[in-house]
Amino acid sequence: MIIVNQLNTREASATNDSEAPISTRRVVVETTHGLSSGGSVSIAGDTVTVRDPGGRILVRYGEGKAEIAVPEGDLTLSAPKGRVVLQSGLDVCVEAARDVVHHAGRRVDLAAGAAGAAPQVRLEPTAATVKAAKVTVEATQTRLISARVALIAGHIATTAEEIAQNVGRYELTATRLIERTQCSFRDVKDLAQSRIGRVRTVVSDVYAVYSRRSVLVSKEETTIDGSKVLLG
Repeated sequence: MIIVNQLNTREASATNDSEAPISTRRVVVETTHGLSSGGSVSIAGDTVTVRDPGGRILVRYGEGKAEIAVPEGDLTLSAPKGRVVLQSGLDVCVEAARDVVHHAGRRVDLAAGAAGAAPQVRLEPTAATVKAAKVTVEATQTRLISARVALIAGHIATTAEEIAQNVGRYELTATRLIERTQCSFRDVKDLAQSRIGRVRTVVSDVYAVYSRRSVLVSKEETTIDGSKVLLG
């Protein structure tokens, strides 16, 4: 089936050949070929269109643009023995009404920046790596489950309204430890032991010690200095 469309036709009558304007006429011929499945392939100028039996467009190419659509069913791009490469000079947008699933037999790399830059995110069957100058995570609730965690940082700043820790053993090694608090409460059920080179305690108001039994041992002298010392 051939359909002829005439576009942009300008004709004018003239009194003589010398005054007759040039008539411009652009004719677009659309050729349609029916398929055994009920669909069709049509060519109109430089545009090629493939339609399904219902007349819906499946493939259209023309004017430097290409479109592939599947009104119903699945769309599969397959290269069983080769690669599938998607290249874009501008943006690539992927939208799904349900899920987006990525699966690779070896690894998945995500990179942003100049072409050929090292990936910032790499996923492998037994490892996941994130490399970036800055990583920001915002979440209402975060949960980390790991058999072993090693944290190496030059500086750590933590701000929280409440921190609760429940550990079997807590060990802290530091060159200098500074603690500032409004109130401090420590409850030890069994033994509280401190091994210290020197101790200096400065109390601005009252210093009170309550115990069932107290022992003070000095290898050398013991000095008690006060305006009044009460014993008994």
